[in-house]
Amino acid sequence: MEEMIHLLVEVVEGIPHVRPYRPPVRELLQKLFKAYPLEVHALGEATDHDAVRYVRKLRKA
Repeated sequence: MEEMIHLLVEVVEGIPHVRPYRPPVRELLQKLFKAYPLEVHALGEATDHDAVRYVRKLRKA
């Protein structure tokens, strides 16, 4: 899987600043659930953690 790098560009006193931007974990989990719903469910069963319910709760927030 190809890793996506997010960059944040700001201009401070006329000087452009570029720095890496890390999206919030909530956003990453939402994308993971949308892309791999069956795998998230299987992970929850394997780890005895209700990952599906947790991610669904995040999606509603």
